[in-house]
Amino acid sequence: MEKGRSLCTERVGNRWTPPELLLFDPEYGVREPMFAHSDRRLYFLSRRPLEHDPVNRERIWFVERTGGTGWSAPRVIDEVVAAHPTHWQFSLTARGDLYFTSEISGVRGTQDIYVARWRNGRFDDPESVGGAVNSELRDFCPFIAPDESYLIFSRSVPEENGRSDLFISFRDPEDGWTKAVNMGDSVNSLHNETSPVVTPDGRYLFFLRVSGDVNDVYWMDAGVIDDIRRTAESTE
Repeated sequence: MEKGRSLCTERVGNRWTPPELLLFDPEYGVREPMFAHSDRRLYFLSRRPLEHDPVNRERIWFVERTGGTGWSAPRVIDEVVAAHPTHWQFSLTARGDLYFTSEISGVRGTQDIYVARWRNGRFDDPESVGGAVNSELRDFCPFIAPDESYLIFSRSVPEENGRSDLFISFRDPEDGWTKAVNMGDSVNSLHNETSPVVTPDGRYLFFLRVSGDVNDVYWMDAGVIDDIRRTAESTE
């Protein structure tokens, strides 16, 4: 069985420590780890089966800090979220709301982006983020800004033979989402762009660029987000 390999390194002074393997789940591996913004809980994907649902698929799990450096045993996320077949990246707002890719029956494409609100220590039933973001194509791998002011995600692009580009949508004055737009040639290429993440200080955008010729992590100034926002506002 292929295991996810996730590594951890720390910034000490102006250097990074040697990467160390995360071993929360050595049997099934750890994929796509993502901290809740409190840093007390770390979510990740695992194919570990459940006794009541032995289907071999990815589910979101989590561990919690115990003391200064320890972690709890892995636990599967709330059932209302685990009921959704999912794949690849998810992310969380500062208040703990979860944005993730759902492949549940009824999505517009084969994959849509859903949100599960965090209330009273648990997740509400997930809901689609709506038609301004989700399309008849594959919409997946969301990154949500901590303040929920923008949402970056991958979408398959038919004119590029199904390869994925990064798209972005912004919160509108009615607390909905603006129609998602392609992030443009300064971000996207003729390869697959996916798994976007903006650093906690808001300064840099990281993403994967993948194809038969390229398989690497890329980064750039996150100012491109404000550039796209200003362009969108000037054309309204």
